[in-house]
Amino acid sequence: MRRALGDSLPGVLVTDFYAAYHAIECRKQKCLVHLLRDLHELREELSRHHVRKYVQPLITLLQDAIQLAKDRSTMSDRTYQAACRKIETRLETIIWQKPKQPDCRRINKRLVRHRFELLVFLEHADVPADNNTGERDIRSVVAARGDGGVNRSDWGAAAFATWKSVIRTCQKNRLNFLEYGLSVLRARAADSPLPLPLDSG
Repeated sequence: MRRALGDSLPGVLVTDFYAAYHAIECRKQKCLVHLLRDLHELREELSRHHVRKYVQPLITLLQDAIQLAKDRSTMSDRTYQAACRKIETRLETIIWQKPKQPDCRRINKRLVRHRFELLVFLEHADVPADNNTGERDIRSVVAARGDGGVNRSDWGAAAFATWKSVIRTCQKNRLNFLEYGLSVLRARAADSPLPLPLDSG
């Protein structure tokens, strides 16, 4: 993970709960969609008692938090901050229940471990509550691989992955990929530092 992203990052890194991301020093937001998916599975598997006592309140809390972020622009800052504090209090209450049922205890341990990585999106309006954007970015690559679109060498695979990343970064920063590619070639010819595909504006 460090080889791909470095030791630290500015801003907020939005990820699933894959443990390797712990190696990166930065603020993190865990994907609530992944967490909700696990909780919905538990809701179908556990007894009504455990669902009512632990699973459903946590599902409702996460859904309310996501909805609060969507409603942010329609609320005054004071009202929004008060609502955020209520969400934080509800999360603390759920965490301190310390359930004994094994699956609920596993989820609770995850909440404790990532306590300050669950609601960062409420603090920063530009941080999403899920990593769906990242997953959509690699979906076409995964689909191509599933259809037999493989590379014949490690070099080819690495080159394809690199350019796919650069193209998506240009798109996100509203840059023309062809113009950026030419600027890279010019920098290479002049033995200058390669430009990053970032929006200068």
